[in-house]
Amino acid sequence: MIHDRIIGQAKDLKHRYDQGERGVAMELLMFLKDWLVEHIQKVDRRYMDCMRKQG
Repeated sequence: MIHDRIIGQAKDLKHRYDQGERGVAMELLMFLKDWLVEHIQKVDRRYMDCMRKQG
């Protein structure tokens, strides 16, 4: 499932951040931004189209 993959990536980024890896904070911000945009534009868009068809 897509959410499992996203959760795994987020956990990995958090672990790397907790370990003090440089640059991870920016990578985490970009990851979250990209995920939100992707999710809204593609996944949520399908729900909107379905709701419009339902009236």
